[in-house]
Amino acid sequence: MNRSVHFATIIIAIVFFSGCSGGEPTTPDPLTGANDTSVSRTRNIALWGYYDVRLDLENMTAEVIPYRDAMFAVNATLFLNLNPATLQFTLNSAAPTAEYVDVDIDVSITHPLPGNEKFHGYDVRGLMIGNGSGQMKSDPDVTYAVKGVDQYLLNADGYTRWFNRPEFYIEGLFGYKPGTYATRNFNGNATINGYKYYADGLMPGANAFEFLEENPGIFQSGSTNTRNYQIRFPIPSPGIQFGYAILADWSGGPPQHHPSPAPETVVWSVTIDEELYYTPTTSGGDLSFAMGLFSFGEPAPSTCVVEADVLSSPQVFDFSTHEPGNGGDYWLEWRMEFPADNVTSTIGNEMLVALEFDGHSYNNPFGVTNDAMGDPLGAYFRIDIPVLDEIPPNYPPVIRDGVSGADEVEPDGWGIYFVMAYDPEEDPIDFWWTITDTSDMSIVLEGPGDNNGSLMFWWDDEIGPESGDVYDIDCEVSDSRNPPVSADTLTVTIT
Repeated sequence: MNRSVHFATIIIAIVFFSGCSGGEPTTPDPLTGANDTSVSRTRNIALWGYYDVRLDLENMTAEVIPYRDAMFAVNATLFLNLNPATLQFTLNSAAPTAEYVDVDIDVSITHPLPGNEKFHGYDVRGLMIGNGSGQMKSDPDVTYAVKGVDQYLLNADGYTRWFNRPEFYIEGLFGYKPGTYATRNFNGNATINGYKYYADGLMPGANAFEFLEENPGIFQSGSTNTRNYQIRFPIPSPGIQFGYAILADWSGGPPQHHPSPAPETVVWSVTIDEELYYTPTTSGGDLSFAMGLFSFGEPAPSTCVVEADVLSSPQVFDFSTHEPGNGGDYWLEWRMEFPADNVTSTIGNEMLVALEFDGHSYNNPFGVTNDAMGDPLGAYFRIDIPVLDEIPPNYPPVIRDGVSGADEVEPDGWGIYFVMAYDPEEDPIDFWWTITDTSDMSIVLEGPGDNNGSLMFWWDDEIGPESGDVYDIDCEVSDSRNPPVSADTLTVTIT
């Protein structure tokens, strides 16, 4: 590989966009030309700048060239045209192999409008635009980068469909336009592209979800923020080339339009249980995971589609029929579990999660067409799936104590009984209660109770309890994977 010709050409588009809604008539903002209103939130786009960037891996330098012709073509406001955002690349390392080059880059962006708090940006994302050899089964319009085949952002915070080259084909406004120095044979055909999340105080390599648990996602006017990109470029094709776009949410200048978070989820957290396994003779398990989703004042997604190498077909999760578990001020956690019927290897397994948001789309108020118009707004996330090379152990439920409740009751009285239990792997557990008349060992009751560990029983005349009669109350707890576990018996005497 001739390192002297290792140049990456990057086209930078920095824009503001925000959720479209109805409202009262709007008036133009004097600085941006964008419509503004004191009543409603209206989607407007203000362009910060277009750039061509050349990466020289031989000398570990980057040349950043503002493409002013594109800026003037899509933004009539002189103030922004004369003040493009400052962009800086720091190349930390380049590790070539026979099949690919891994490049570690820090990308710093300085807000183009210093000292003007009405232009604070929110949920700023820096997209790496590349090719997409992968295709979603549930939505063939969604194509994405495949590791080893396409340019691949190894540490993406998420994926977005906004401003992809094939669908947002209007050059300039609402689109992606290559500059003078762009690699002529590269257009970046993926329709979802990975990004890094930017905010004041978020360090280059920090976890965006953990940051947002304690901090606002704001990019203040005049601020400079840096994020780290780890990119794998297959060689010789497509080589070291990719596009870049930076977008943020912005609703208008007045204070009531701030903050202005994006309507879709922009970061997530996920913990996948190590239940999947593959051996030469058997395979199986469940794809089970907990997913945390940020949503600043917006409803939860309407639908979640899960596609994974370990699943033979896409799985759909309807948020309206499930209750969230843990969460914070602006995020909720959801547990999902799907039987894995296509576990064929311990390596190369990935999950792609697509979230849809009813009431939002890729339309814009100016009627500029794009091929995504009319589709529900989406957010996309990807993660590698761990698969063990042996059958994982599964432990039975653990009972904290025996059956508890009143051990003396009156005839024709109510008794309430409990068993406290949990499953080490958080498998669903079932309860099975039995009440036995000790005088003849006949079973008075069998059943699940309320199946959450409690039983309410009426000691009525139908079973004929009399003073001095003795009954045993037993409960078995099972997880469907192990033999049932029995709680210590409670003996009840009729007084």
